Amino acid sequence: MQFSQPGWTAESGLPYPGAETAAEAIERDAEQQQLAAQAKVEKAKHLAREKGRQEAEKEAEALRQVRSVRASQVTIQRTRWLWRDRIALGGLALIAGKGDVSKSTLLAQMVAWITTGDMRGEFDGVPRAVGYVVNEDSLSQTVVPRMVAAGANLDLVHFLSVASPLGTDALKFPRDIDLLKDFIYQQGLVAIFIDPLSANVTGRKNDQGDMRDTYQTVNNLAEETCCAIIGLAHTRKAGASDVMEAIMGSSEQGNVARSVHGLVMDPEEDNARILSCEKLNVGQKNLLPSLRFTLDTVMVRCTDGTNDHTPMPKIRWLDEISESASDILADQVAGNHGVDECVEWLRKFMRDSGGEAYSHDVKDAAGRKFSPSMIARARKKLGVVATRTNETPSRTVWRSAENSVT
Repeated sequence: MQFSQPGWTAESGLPYPGAETAAEAIERDAEQQQLAAQAKVEKAKHLAREKGRQEAEKEAEALRQVRSVRASQVTIQRTRWLWRDRIALGGLALIAGKGDVSKSTLLAQMVAWITTGDMRGEFDGVPRAVGYVVNEDSLSQTVVPRMVAAGANLDLVHFLSVASPLGTDALKFPRDIDLLKDFIYQQGLVAIFIDPLSANVTGRKNDQGDMRDTYQTVNNLAEETCCAIIGLAHTRKAGASDVMEAIMGSSEQGNVARSVHGLVMDPEEDNARILSCEKLNVGQKNLLPSLRFTLDTVMVRCTDGTNDHTPMPKIRWLDEISESASDILADQVAGNHGVDECVEWLRKFMRDSGGEAYSHDVKDAAGRKFSPSMIARARKKLGVVATRTNETPSRTVWRSAENSVT
């Protein structure tokens, strides 16, 4: 009897080409049963290991005891600075600010300093290698061009991720602590930049204890390898009166960090930024001035064969000031209280000064009656423009718009 199903051939004895014989079906079933049995064995081994781990933890818990180290046994060590008096080696540092204040451009400047030996600190005059973890920007269109604009030695910059048979993945803490530790030692990295840090940590976001433990593993990694780990942190757009309070996500990243640096726009000068140290567990924060900088534009040549150029920001440092980023935030939270009075005072001062005055003369004349940020808000209301002079040292001059002092 022949099968009527299309594709049957007498030569093969099968109802259609590629059909499975009874013997092959039996063999396939046996293989599947064997694989299922192996899976059960592996699951049993896993459960046994897990049970053993839990029992080991219980035994270890029962053996816990207080450990004592006498203060006289502790070796006093000097602080080693990556950035002298601001960012120490062997600890976690944060740079916190809103999304439009050039935090990543500041990191590019720091990368350039370290990789060319221009960083004032432990490696002054000695180019060193750094690691960089990118989560948000394009390497080819943003991150590397920024570094080129800053003058970095690209051969000493390592962009970090994790590779496995399943593909490439981002570094995660605490999962990849040991992998990163080995790489730091192998390559001699002195700093790792993470943009932003919160994207590379895991843990229960609503559990402060769990998040603190997670960030502490990052700090411990930095301490063990004597490497500075510098993470970016985003801050809220409004409502916080100081930088530590403004940090978005878990507050534990600021609590655990050895140093926190705030970055805000300067309300007194267009396009200027203020970088201040808001927390410093080592050193003397109160003796550190805030640093002001602005951005210039430089053209970076593309290496894609087109010979085109792309515009990139480059930091130009201005001067040192006493106002901190938190001072600026506190004045912003205060709102417009007293600003109208300040506007009238500034209007008269600029009129009496002929429509032009140095910014420090304005602040000196204001004394304690009006805060610097309140004066800055009044300046903007009046349309007074702040510019830099060409003299050395350069100073900030305020000039009244024609319709602002009449």
